[in-house]
Amino acid sequence: MAETLESVAALPRDPRADLRQLALSCLLDLSEMRGDTRTEDGRSLGTFLARRMGTDLTRRWHPDDSYIGRLSRDQILTALTEMGVPMKGLEKAKKADLVPVAARKAQAGGWLPEPLRFAHAPDRTAE
Repeated sequence: MAETLESVAALPRDPRADLRQLALSCLLDLSEMRGDTRTEDGRSLGTFLARRMGTDLTRRWHPDDSYIGRLSRDQILTALTEMGVPMKGLEKAKKADLVPVAARKAQAGGWLPEPLRFAHAPDRTAE
């Protein structure tokens, strides 16, 4: 154990911070549902921690074909709009045709689905 701690302590700042964030994420429950009741506790805690730790989820996670394919057609169109994709011609496209377009655009970075946006909230206390 001591050898592991020494190895972690010897890591440069950024990898050490990444490891700390990973370890903390394994311990937290940021769920919005508790039983059958919706609560904002998880989102509030997640937002607080993301701001304090400088977490940028857009650097770590990009929705792929598998994720996009689970969305409804309307949700995909909304996501494409949020990503800044012009809707001309897409509003009549089938879901199967929209999935690769949305996944490609999402892989370019910057877009998060609404439930994950708390993890990219700008720190208002730094202003």
